[in-house]
Amino acid sequence: SQTVEISGGVPQTASGLFSAVSPGGQGNGGNIDLNTQTLTVNDGGQVVVSTAGLGNGGNLEILAKSIELSGGSPFGASGLFANAINSTGNGGNVQVNTDNLNINDGATINVGNFSSRNTGIPPGQGAPGNIQINAESVVLNSQGTITADTLAGSKGNITLSSNSLDLLGNSSLSTNAQGDGSG
Repeated sequence: SQTVEISGGVPQTASGLFSAVSPGGQGNGGNIDLNTQTLTVNDGGQVVVSTAGLGNGGNLEILAKSIELSGGSPFGASGLFANAINSTGNGGNVQVNTDNLNINDGATINVGNFSSRNTGIPPGQGAPGNIQINAESVVLNSQGTITADTLAGSKGNITLSSNSLDLLGNSSLSTNAQGDGSG
């Protein structure tokens, strides 16, 4: 498709694309492969591959000329996520291939097996996935983040290949290893 826009949601539920292993689930999660000219995710919209069960989470791969992640809602940040929280399954990977990646106003790209934003969610025991970004230009502004959170396991790496990287307005690119994690 030419344009994909994921925006907002209803109370306690984000709009988005989701592939998940439910609590107690033994099968592996499906992958999300998105190929578009323009991807816009804003106002709390999310693209998520996750596991809360025994099975591994799927992978998220995006190919787009332009990607804009912006803002959030009272229920969470807009962004791209691969989570293995409250599970024994391993998290999936996030791969982004684009000319222009813009992450603004608290939006994020995040992989993890614990939530650094919501400490009330039990951590996962499986390894988190990795983030791979290939882009001509990457701009993070107004608290935009790219983050890998690791509590257990040996993944949670961020690999960024770009001709231009700008971190503005209290934005960050970080890995966060705690407990037995070695991200």
